[in-house]
Amino acid sequence: MDVNWEQIDQYSEELAEKIKKSNYQCDAIIGIASGGLIPTTYLSKLLGIKKIGLFCAKSYCDQTQCSLEIISRPQIDLENKSVLLVDDLVDTGITVKRIKQILVAEYNVKEVRVVAYFVNKEHCNEYPEFYVKENEGWVVFPWELKEN
Repeated sequence: MDVNWEQIDQYSEELAEKIKKSNYQCDAIIGIASGGLIPTTYLSKLLGIKKIGLFCAKSYCDQTQCSLEIISRPQIDLENKSVLLVDDLVDTGITVKRIKQILVAEYNVKEVRVVAYFVNKEHCNEYPEFYVKENEGWVVFPWELKEN
């Protein structure tokens, strides 16, 4: 499934509205790079949240899930803060589950809620609190390089 920039604009606005309607007051947005970089930027602008951090994590080898490797962590004070954890897609939920654990145990956050454009309904065991669509199979986002 290919997603275009117009859809990304629409999905970002939908997510921001869902978050606003939930009355969740978050203090910071933490993205999961690299897929979550652009959604994190969109949501920070739409929600007016300036405190942003990034985890750089790798859990895919091409289109196959492999072991989770956390390459870098945000250098940001999140103690007793409410956080939105953002990625483009939640496939199995392994990555968001592990990063949520790190945020609670090592950053002492008060609360974490997960945000994604898509959830893979076939594989996901850790659904985000906020998402736009369920999908099956692979999603290609406009910021991904196309294979020749």
